Amino acid sequence: MTDRQDRYFISRSVLWATLWLTILLLGAKVWMGWEFQSLALLAQSLHSEIATFSLLFSWLAVTSPDRPTGEEIYGHGKRETFLVLLFAVSFAVAWLGLAFFCLQQLAAIWNQAPLPFPVRANLPMLQFLGLFLVATLALALLDRIQARICRYPMLRFNAEQLFKDAGLMLLTLASAIGVWWGEPLFDSIAAAILLVLALEGFWRVLIWHFPLLVEQTAIAPEVLERTILKIDGVIKCYNIKSRGLIGRFVYISISLVLESGDRQLAPKVARKIEQVLRERYGPIQITCTIETDPDLNRQPSPSKKSRISANGEREAANSEQRTVK
Repeated sequence: MTDRQDRYFISRSVLWATLWLTILLLGAKVWMGWEFQSLALLAQSLHSEIATFSLLFSWLAVTSPDRPTGEEIYGHGKRETFLVLLFAVSFAVAWLGLAFFCLQQLAAIWNQAPLPFPVRANLPMLQFLGLFLVATLALALLDRIQARICRYPMLRFNAEQLFKDAGLMLLTLASAIGVWWGEPLFDSIAAAILLVLALEGFWRVLIWHFPLLVEQTAIAPEVLERTILKIDGVIKCYNIKSRGLIGRFVYISISLVLESGDRQLAPKVARKIEQVLRERYGPIQITCTIETDPDLNRQPSPSKKSRISANGEREAANSEQRTVK
């Protein structure tokens, strides 16, 4: 197993474990918030929902069988579309419901009327909230460490989401302590703050994942064709496909016809293409199918295609796959 495959397997395993643990924490927060009538804890669970869906989108981005690189470049299948709609609808319904309840609670406190949600807190509840905080911090640290080791942007982004969730858990814990001291206003104020911040978190997650969930061409084929044809030795390129996000990661697949019949020049041309595209578009991975038949009037024969490895050795194959960091 190569180093790249090792990092891919570790990243996938970390995302899977973090996803399930986050789901468990989300369920526990919702149950406890409902049991103790704490709007602040229920509002904080919205942030856990955001982190959960972010982890789910990231995990799907590296586990689908049609992602040859393991990077977050493809998407927009029926499954992803359904999950985006589920995420948006569930968040909107929960946010609007909690906002309505929070306004009711604040109005009752202002008018000194009986509370529609008689929030309460006790020592075991505070201990559980502390446990949730420690668990979230541990998951965030795990993702941050693996992000540095594996150099996967999605792990770093999810670590940031979990750190934010842990920070907001401190606010929830502080409001619960205020309720324990006999002042329910702390819970309502914290809930209002958390609801406002949840809108920003929801939008940020969609902005991060949306380009990865839309199956669109990253770079126009005609632009790539003009760039590649300027390289010495290339007389034709076709079957040009690109996916991903420029500046983050782009996967490019091309077929080439070289003007020279000397197949030894193919690795040099492939390295030059990599260098030019990397300088212009940032991190990329390229799959090149190279044909050295100078006859342009007929389609290249599959038997004459070669796989050019990074060290310049040729192997009989249908494609060349090169990774550029």
